[in-house]
Amino acid sequence: MSPGSEPERKTMLVVGADGTIGRALAAHLESCGHRVWKTTRRSGVAHDQTVHLDLAADPSGWRLPTDVSTAFFCAGQASTHYCRLHPEESRAVNVEGTVALAKLMKEAGTRVIFLSTDLVFDGEVAHRAAHDKTCPRTEYGRQKAVAEEELLALGERTVIVRLAKVIGPDNELLKSWQITLRAKDPIHPLSDKVCAPVPLGFVVEALTRLSGSPYSGIVQISASQDVTYEEMARQLAQQLGAPMELVQPVVSNGGEPPPRHSALDTSKLQEVLKMTPPEPWACLDALV
Repeated sequence: MSPGSEPERKTMLVVGADGTIGRALAAHLESCGHRVWKTTRRSGVAHDQTVHLDLAADPSGWRLPTDVSTAFFCAGQASTHYCRLHPEESRAVNVEGTVALAKLMKEAGTRVIFLSTDLVFDGEVAHRAAHDKTCPRTEYGRQKAVAEEELLALGERTVIVRLAKVIGPDNELLKSWQITLRAKDPIHPLSDKVCAPVPLGFVVEALTRLSGSPYSGIVQISASQDVTYEEMARQLAQQLGAPMELVQPVVSNGGEPPPRHSALDTSKLQEVLKMTPPEPWACLDALV
């Protein structure tokens, strides 16, 4: 692109524009001047450039926009609890419907960018490389791992984006902590649960850059290191100027122990997109 020239305007599709990432991504792409189609699973709300799409429904009934250069797959059943209790229903969305839609998009010449999760790994090793064999512990992680494999088998112009925990300014847990600490009441974060949180805006920027990159394969996005929820809570209390004794950690109550690690190897993020993984505290900046 020559100096001073306008960026190329493209037609994009955001599948799952009702979700946190999909909504923010669609708004950002529109602000960049792109034409953005959005899908919603809710019936009766289709308007303008929003179309109804249920990944659990028969693909023959789908009505998809044409001439789409890039499709971002942000939709899915992301509740690990729901996936464990309803494996068939969640698999219909996370695997079968997702793969069917990707095939239709690929046949139309559309580039597919699929949002996956660090839960395709078991969390026993920190900074897992993108080429490491997946080893999920949860039903949700297993479904995402299968979807990844099937999408990559479709050939070039497919990108898998594995995400650690994504935190936006409306994150319910952090907002509740903030409100409670400001009221001088105690909070009870988990001391044995870790995350490698990335700010929502960072993820949106990475996805936007990917739409303009010819890269195909796997990109992993996480904070530079793991932190416990207790450490997150203490950092938040410090930024708010709240008494540290209000942070009263607890341990997970029963069930399988939480994963020990969440941070991923982000070498492709740095190599392909020229982005440095954020520090784990960066997600608090938009909140405080």
